Amino acid sequence: WKLEAVAARAETGLTYLGVTALEDRLQDHVPKTVAMLRSAGIRVWVLTGDKAETAVEIAKSCKLIDDGMHLVRVVGASSPGDCVDSLAEGADGASAKVKGLSVSQGMV
Repeated sequence: WKLEAVAARAETGLTYLGVTALEDRLQDHVPKTVAMLRSAGIRVWVLTGDKAETAVEIAKSCKLIDDGMHLVRVVGASSPGDCVDSLAEGADGASAKVKGLSVSQGMV
């Protein structure tokens, strides 16, 4: 609630100037390239600091993931070991809360 109060104070008395949006499109052959890598048995991962929703949409658009795929999302890992443990639990289909980490799973 403190953040909301600060934001409300900071956003008072402003004059609206406009809106802008950016779109960073994939290059033309990315979906085909990802498909070729996967068909060659190469595992492709998405590692990002972006919002999870954005990462999922990008992964869908480049055909890295598709409907029915099992997704595992690790949030808050503070060490490689924590991350590996969480990924292992997620891969086993277990709902995980390990050392304060959250692992959410879902189907695309």
